[in-house]
Amino acid sequence: MSQYEFKYGNSKLVTEVNLENIIYNLVPKKSNLIKNVKEEVIKSLDNPTYSFPLKQIIKPGENIVIKVSDITRAWIKQVNF
Repeated sequence: MSQYEFKYGNSKLVTEVNLENIIYNLVPKKSNLIKNVKEEVIKSLDNPTYSFPLKQIIKPGENIVIKVSDITRAWIKQVNF
């Protein structure tokens, strides 16, 4: 058995799971606190990961959508079991 704690509101839920029922344990990477959100968004748009900057991709008058994840979404890379 392995014990897991989940944040839930201002408290937490604790449960035990049989190890044989666990396929993969997804743990987020530690990250630094963002002090200036606007500055970080602009920096990310100017220096994106795995892409060219938006100003090199879009033309004046074109519409775009920017998708942003939040803490409630499970963003994971492709994992092959």
